[in-house]
Order: sequence, then structure tokens, then C-alpha cells
Amino acid sequence: MNVLLIGFLAFFTSAVRAAVLVDDSICVWSWSVSSLGCQPSTLCAYSYHVGDLMLSQSCRVKDGVNLYPQQIHLAFAGTTAGTGMTVSWATFEEVNDSTVWMGSSEDTLKLVNASVTSVSYYRDGPYRLTHHHATIPGLTPRTKYFYKVGSKAKTEYQSDISSFMTARPPTDNSTFNVVIYGDLGDGKNSIDTIAQMNKLTSNDVDLIYHLGDISYADDDYLAISQATGFFYEEVYNKWMNSLAPVMSVILYMVLVGNHEAECHSPVCQLLQTKKDMLGNYTAYNARFKMPYKESGGALNMWHSFDHGPVHFTSLSSETDYPNAPTNAYTLTNKNGGFGNQLSWVESELARADANRENVPWIIVGMHRPLYDVAGCDDNGVPTDQNAYVQSAFEALFIKYKVDVVLTGHKHYYERQLPIANNAAVLGGVSDDYKVYDNPQAPVYILTGATGNVEALTDAPTGTSPWNAAVDYEHYGYSTLETSAFLVTLPVCTIGMNAFVLKLLAAVAGIAAANVIVDDATCVRNKELDVCQPESLCEYDYNLGDLTFNQSCRVKEGVNFYPQQIHLAFAGKKTGTGMTVSWATYEEVRDSSVWLGESEDMLELVDTPVSSVSYYHDKTYNLFHHHLTLSDLTPRTKYFYKVGSRGDKKYTSDVYSFMTARPATDDSTFHVIVYGDLGDGENSVNTIAHLNKLTSSDVDLIYHLGDISYADDDFWVWPQSTGFFYEEVYNKWMNSLMPVMSSIPYMVLVGNHEAECHSPACIVSRKKKQALGNYKAYNTRFKMPYKESGGALNMWHSFDHGPIHFTSLSSETDYPGAPTNQYLLSVKNGGFGDQLSWIETDLKKANANRKNVPWIIVGMHRPLYSVLNSENGVPTEQTASIQSAFEELFIKYKVDVVLTGHKHYYERELPIANNEAVMDGVSKDYKIYDNPQAPVHILTGGAGNVESMSEAPNNTAPWNAASDYEHFGYSTLEANRTTLLWKFILSTDQSVQDEFVMYKTD
Repeated sequence: MNVLLIGFLAFFTSAVRAAVLVDDSICVWSWSVSSLGCQPSTLCAYSYHVGDLMLSQSCRVKDGVNLYPQQIHLAFAGTTAGTGMTVSWATFEEVNDSTVWMGSSEDTLKLVNASVTSVSYYRDGPYRLTHHHATIPGLTPRTKYFYKVGSKAKTEYQSDISSFMTARPPTDNSTFNVVIYGDLGDGKNSIDTIAQMNKLTSNDVDLIYHLGDISYADDDYLAISQATGFFYEEVYNKWMNSLAPVMSVILYMVLVGNHEAECHSPVCQLLQTKKDMLGNYTAYNARFKMPYKESGGALNMWHSFDHGPVHFTSLSSETDYPNAPTNAYTLTNKNGGFGNQLSWVESELARADANRENVPWIIVGMHRPLYDVAGCDDNGVPTDQNAYVQSAFEALFIKYKVDVVLTGHKHYYERQLPIANNAAVLGGVSDDYKVYDNPQAPVYILTGATGNVEALTDAPTGTSPWNAAVDYEHYGYSTLETSAFLVTLPVCTIGMNAFVLKLLAAVAGIAAANVIVDDATCVRNKELDVCQPESLCEYDYNLGDLTFNQSCRVKEGVNFYPQQIHLAFAGKKTGTGMTVSWATYEEVRDSSVWLGESEDMLELVDTPVSSVSYYHDKTYNLFHHHLTLSDLTPRTKYFYKVGSRGDKKYTSDVYSFMTARPATDDSTFHVIVYGDLGDGENSVNTIAHLNKLTSSDVDLIYHLGDISYADDDFWVWPQSTGFFYEEVYNKWMNSLMPVMSSIPYMVLVGNHEAECHSPACIVSRKKKQALGNYKAYNTRFKMPYKESGGALNMWHSFDHGPIHFTSLSSETDYPGAPTNQYLLSVKNGGFGDQLSWIETDLKKANANRKNVPWIIVGMHRPLYSVLNSENGVPTEQTASIQSAFEELFIKYKVDVVLTGHKHYYERELPIANNEAVMDGVSKDYKIYDNPQAPVHILTGGAGNVESMSEAPNNTAPWNAASDYEHFGYSTLEANRTTLLWKFILSTDQSVQDEFVMYKTD
């Protein structure tokens, strides 16, 4: 039996470190007094080009500075599967002794006796990128090899060592995986896909098959800041480097799409030199090297290869068949003319069909679809360009019994039934369209939704009789799971959801909850002029909406499903309580929680649910529900669900949590710590990583204030005049639900929790009152303030294992506290006598050191940070914080003070009264052995709409380490005697800083 399992995944972000990956996009202008100019200055210089609109755009890689291999990628080669590999890379300068080393291990690399072909297709001024290709023959199928590339003579210009697996031979009977997509470009829409790809290894996936439209460099001018300049090469380079982590270890097979044709920006239209150098698929054919010579193809325009039981035939839907599209914006340049493609296709498919006994599957890849709903009439007959594609290719596909035709071009997903000559062929197709048993015609799959600057394509308005499944709303990619030849009858299994096609919401890796809906999911269908999905969404214009999509909102009365599920430790005694919280768009009067020690033993909890709504308007109301579970057993796994007691369809999926560790637990555990995590593209990587965590990985997450950045809703241009505070908060909470529903998410207050201060809130008294003085924050979360004698979520404390956590408010209720007021009519603060509570709490914790030896304080604003100090002495707001809190921290021997507020990372030496206390500190500042003063750590770089804070241009004598450039988060590995701290980059989870604290006194 042969089996193909084909799935479409809508997802969520990491990079392995290559030697040096540099392109113009990493060069930025700095206004800092100490580093004025283009940075990093060792690699970048000011180089203005006509059309640059910003100083950073005129910062470019220096001439002669970078001979390091960039953009390393792999492709199958050889006439016999698994016997060859092409290694490709680029350098910003010509490297005449470019070479490849290879071996069966990292320690046995030898110079490869294979010639390196080097070509440069475009240059101007100081810019020239040279592309190198080396095809290595004589390899063994399905074998792991290690390799590096670079200059033979200069070791400093050699890459890191990487590895690859050669192709499987047809005799390999094991199951393997392929990732398939088209239309993956640069920009925020592709961040999640690229991040997911860069996590893959050759243990996960055998190859990636990119169905054309690569990088979208020809759309460089669609970004407003690039509208008048030339950024084609910069975008292509950035994109290639962004995928180098995966392309350097997994085979990246490509075919041609329309966006490979030429550069057609205004600059390219005006300059004949650019027209000549960047026309007729030149960049595409120079940057990649597919196995066209071995398969008798034409450059990278058409080619084929075998992998295990599958023969892949890659066609050009862009050139060289009757009525092929011109793809010509530059009218003086003609595209195409690469050869007789149709003759090649016929001979190629005839050969593959004759070889079915060895290689049973034939899969065709091409960019444009032959059958898709938008490109056909309501009877399923192709129209316009689809009709030309059909006329050229379909008869050959049917004649040679092609099994699957993979396409992109449209930026969404469609799966069709088997089709021949416009009609579905239903022999062997199950009633639910999930199993295709010996299908009698080709199966067409369109998977072009990976993300690019053009965003998703509008959903079609019509229908087609042969369509089986669609996803017009989410970014995603397809997977193919293939088995080898087992018996003589092939079975093609193509399905959806649990069977094969795993359709997941594309919100930072959301686990499949029943329905996760907020206003951000409601979008306009331009053709039908309606908000979709229609069952959940409707048109509801609010003052300030600038786009139709913004006026698409969740319907009133439609959604009782639990949203935004999250957990918090509770109970006076550690590990005996847990607060479960969630939200619904409607009031659910019988909201309940079910709990058990297994998924099959859930019982209704006989405790009332507290439900409250802090803001509503004509069509919007969100209810927040909290239930505190008691009498639990410490360090025990429980299963739970929430929702309506009377209506099962309004209950959540079943989740689980682990209760807190008791003080007697001597084992080491992990905590994630960060501040300032909000909505927007800067937080995608952090959120994606968090959503992979389970309670086996991490005991709790500690968020040091500034949550969601809903009060910055108006910073995003389309939201500048409307009211989007609630929409942003809801979207953010849902985006983290996968992790918050299984790992306790402990929070404290920051300045961004104070109030809504967008123009819409400033002019509305109702919004001022409802959304002022930390109302949303104190309603959405429920920290253990009652058990610890605190004040709402403003200050509270809890124990976990050997650590006592004290969470303070740096925003209110101490002398000199900031007002955080944009709305003068609403006063913030007034929650109680915080300083008395702190003294009581720390005194009690200090007296309990025998049981709980560590005291960690969390607060949002730093007491010590380099920027807000002068010769190490706090200034401005930090001086007020120091005056209020430091004496208590020293008096009660607080071990660590964790803060955020500044959007970067700093670690300080132990400090007391402005001075570093060096007792027990190693010379390299990596070990703090029984430190004699509190250690201050600032970790506010998790990512938000405000981006990174500007780096300080001063220094401080007590600063030990910093990272002012990267988004990231901190981790803590703790036990009774040791705290190991690390700062981790969000992009690739690499460790940027680490140190250890010991307590033996």
C-alpha cells in the first residue's frame, strides 16, 4: 500500500547561528551620542541611494568588509536519487578560492573535489553579490554528511559546520515528511511561517517544496518607506538569510512563479541597466540551482527529481506554453524563451509513469493553479489564465496518471476532489471527502498562504462542484506524509482536522480550543460586501474606524464559548489552590468548572464562579469569570474544563495544570520571567516560543507588568482614531491562551495597565471612567492578594518551592509614585498602604528562611538601571523608587529584584545604596556566591508595539551585563541552594547572558 497524508497547518517563530549573516537590512542609523552613524560601524557605512527616505535605508554593508558565506542552501542533485547534493551560498565580495569541505562527522571534514561555479547577476556602485554553487557527486543515499563552505585560504571567511541528509532511494519503505507551500515572501505576514521552518531539522522533514513566488523582492516598493528607492536586492538577501537556518540543513526545492520574473519597481522601470540585469527570471536562476541538467530541464524553469517513492515534476506555469502570461511590467524586456517545455513535460511524465513499479507516486508542482474556485466559473470550468494552463497541461496529467498537482499563486488554501476535464471523479472518495482510495484522476491542492507583503487573497464569491475543503482566513502551509511501496494498490489519503489535514488557528500556535473568536478574527469579504465568518461576525461601525475590516465585529448574542483561559496560583498554603479564569462575550449565568485527576474523571466543582464586566457599549460586553479551587494537593497534575453547566456546546476543551511545589520539594525547576510583552510583530517570536511550553518544561511564568499594550492601540495607523483597547487586549489574551491555560501566569502591575488614553478615550467620559485606574487589569486577572493581605492585583505575594515571590506596585501608593495620567479627570492609585504591607510581607518571609530560603521581589519599574542613573546614583523616577523601597529590600535581605519597563536587558552586580557589593562575586561576574546585597535584573525586552528602548549612552559602575539590541526573555532554574539565570533571544532561543547565585549561608 502507498499512502500520502497531506495536511494544511495554520501555525506559529528561530534561527541557528551561522558565522555572520549580514545584509543591508541589519544596518541601522543610531542617533546615540556615543555611536552616531550607521551601526554596527564595523560592518556598515552611510551610502545614500536615490529614493532612500530614511537614514537607516542609507546604511548599507561596507565595501570589502564581508567575505563570509551568506544565504547557504541545499538542493538534491544527481541522476540517481541520493547520490548528489548541490550546496549554494553567496558572498558580498568575490571569493576566488570558494570551496566546500565535507565528511561523515564534524571532525572528519575534507576538501571536496568539486568545482564551484560563481556568478554575479547584478551590481551597482560598491554592491555586488556573488552566488556560488557546488554539486557534490558520489554520495550514499539516506546518509548524513557534515559540511562547511567558504574561502580555502582564510579560515575567518568559512561558515559554521552544518549537515544534510541525502535523498531516500526508492527501496526505502519508511514514512517521511515534506513541507509544501507557495508564495512565501518578506514582511510581517510571513514571520510565523519562517519561524516555524527554522525550527525544523532533518529528523523532522526530508525536504521543503516551494511552489514559486519567492521572497517577493519585486514588491519592494509596496512598503511605503521603500516606494521611491531600489530595494530589490536588499529584500531578496534579507529573505534568503532569514531562512538560512533551515535551508542549510534541509533540502529547499523551488520552482518558478510570476514574482521571479523581474524587478518592476519605479526605479527599475526608469533605469535600463536594472531592466537588463533583473529581467527574465535572472535573479531566480542565478540564486538557486535545481537538478535541471540531470533531468533534461531548462535552468530552474522546469526540472524533476525522485525522493523515495515519489517523483516530483516541477513545471513553469509562467513561460513557454501557448498563451503563457508575459509577467512583463517592463515592456522593453521579454520574458520566457527557455525551450520546448511541453515536449519535455511529455517525455518526463512518460518516463515517470513507466517507472511506477519502483517509484509509484507522481506529484507535479507548478505555481499557477489549473483548478481553483476563483479561477473557474460556477460549473467548475477554468476561465482566463486557468483555461490556458488547462489547455497546455491537463491532458498530459490525465494521460500519465499524475497523482497530485500542487500549486500556489492565490494566497489561501484549497483542496479539490479528483478532477478530470472539469468534473469531479468520485470513485474511491469517502462520503466525508477525507479518504481518496485509488483516485481515478489528479488531485489538485492550492497552498499559497504562507505569508508575504501582499497579504491574503480575497476569498472567492462563487463555488465549484469539485471543491472539497478551503481555508481563506489563515496563514499556513501544507505537509505531506508519505509511505513507501508496500503492496501494489496505492491509496491517497487527503483529509482534514484529526484525520490528516490539521487545521489550527494561526495565532501563535493556538491549541485547538472549541472556538477562539475576537473582533480581530472578523474580516470583510469585498465581493459579497459582508463580514465573515457570517455566523459569528457582523458589520458594526464605531466612530474612528478607518477600514471596513475594523467595522467587522463579533455579533451580539452569538458567542458563549470560553475565551482567554488562564491560571494563577492561589491558597494560603502553597500548592493547595489554583484560580481558573476565562472570559465570554455574553453573560453565562451557569458558568462552572469541572476538575479531576484524569480527563475521564472530571467532576463539577461546587464553588460559585465570580463574574464581572468592567466595560460595555451598544454592541460589546465581555464577562470575566474567576473560580478559585481549594484543597488541592501540592505538585499534582489536575485536569479541568470550564463553561456553561447547562449547555455542553459552550464548554472548553479539557486542559491540565500542575499545582505549586511545597517548600519541602528539593528538585530543580524552571520559571520564565519577562516584562513588557504586548501585541504586534515584535512579540511574535516570544509568544510563539511560550506557546510551545508545557507544565513539564516550566512551573510558572512571571510577567513583570505592561501587559498587552492595549493602551497603545492608537499607535497602529489604522487604529489611530478609533477605539480598539478591548480588541487588542482580547487578541493578546487569546494569543497566549495555549500556555496560560496550562501554566500559571503570574502578573504584576505596570504603567500600561493604568488606563485607556487613546483619542477615543480622551473624548469619552464613559470610557475614561470604565477604563481608568487599572480597572481592566484588576478585572481580567486574579492574583492571590486575599491570601497574602494585598490589594487587588496591585500588590500580593506567593510561595513556590524554595522561593517567596513578592509582587509590588511601582506605579501607585508610595511617595513620588508616577501618576500615569493622560486623563486628568480620572485619578490613579489609592489602593492602600503599600509600604506597610511590604514591610510586613518581607519581614514574614525573612523569618521563614529556614523553610523558604529565597526572596525575590518583582516590580515593573527598575530601581537601578544604567539609563536612569548618574555615576550609579538613581535619578528622576528611579530616585523616588529607591527612596520608597530600597531600605526595605536591604533590611530584609531580598535576594533578587526583577523589573522591566525599559525594553531591553540589564543585569547588575549586587547593589546597596548605589554601590556594588562585590563579596562572593567572581572576576568574570558569572558567579554570585552568597551575595551580600540584592541583585537587580531588568528584563523588559519581550516585545511590544513600542519596539526596543533606546540604549543608554552612559555607564554605571554596578552594571555587569546588558543586551540593548535583541528581543528576549529570562529564565530561572532554581532549587534551595542555587538560582541559575539566563537571558534568551526570542528569535532562536540562544543564551545571551547567564550567571549563577549560590546560597549556603
